Amino acid sequence: EWAPAALSASLVGDFNEWDASTHICQCDGEGVHSLFLRDTPDGAWAITPGCRYKVALLVRRCGTARRVLAVPAWARCCVQDAMSGDLCAVVPAADISTYAWRFARPPPPTSLRIYEVHPGIASPEPTISGWRYLRTCVLPRVVSLGYTALLLLAVLEHGYYASFGYHVTSYFAPSARFGEPQELAQLIDEAHRHGLLVLVELVHAHASANTREGLPQDEEGGAYFLGGSAGHHPVWGSRLFDYSKTEVVRFLLANLHWFASAYRVDGFRFDAVSTILYRHRSLGAKGSFSGEYEAYFGPRRGVE
Repeated sequence: EWAPAALSASLVGDFNEWDASTHICQCDGEGVHSLFLRDTPDGAWAITPGCRYKVALLVRRCGTARRVLAVPAWARCCVQDAMSGDLCAVVPAADISTYAWRFARPPPPTSLRIYEVHPGIASPEPTISGWRYLRTCVLPRVVSLGYTALLLLAVLEHGYYASFGYHVTSYFAPSARFGEPQELAQLIDEAHRHGLLVLVELVHAHASANTREGLPQDEEGGAYFLGGSAGHHPVWGSRLFDYSKTEVVRFLLANLHWFASAYRVDGFRFDAVSTILYRHRSLGAKGSFSGEYEAYFGPRRGVE
């Protein structure tokens, strides 16, 4: 876990009764805290499927050291408590690396016809649908209509459902409300069987400002975000990344590699690219294109 401002970090969870004193991480010179958990003497995993876990960071706030719990930034699967809404990293029932892919990636189509879909609202019923519903009910219709690509929205975990997936809290975990990670793999595999490319929308322009479940942050910015007011998007209520930091760029590039390799995603659509490229964040038009080309091509464009 990259937390350069943390005094220490520990791995806590169901496996150690959330005791921050038992599994303390080692910190390198770059603020990266790590821990290697060995298997038990009988060969079993130290952390078993279904086990919830977080990272406990000891940080200094207002001159006092205090411990805060955070979802690990690199968590690959999360679960949300139905009553409290609290998000936790969790060991999935089946590791995505064990999924037996049946179909190869299809070649690029001669004509790209993209069907865009949000998995949660794909059903006409007043309920949250998911990966399985997309595979069994939506995908056959998409194929019959002659589309050649499927664009999935809101794939990355987001604690606040009403954000429509744009306030991401965990970048390496598919949203748990839509099903298990392997169900997403099954959807992509089935799309490939029919010759469809699968594209995923990624939100690298900003991240959730929720300190309880998002990336580690504070009023000064935190490791991933710009400090002060520059790190806050006043229209969207989200945090803005500091792309000048090597670890931030590595984190976002690794996010691309993870979904392209683990889930065999064929391509990406990036949301709010102007917020990534320009320091004015298009705020002259409240986050949208203002129509003033000088702000984007002239000397005052302020490129990151």
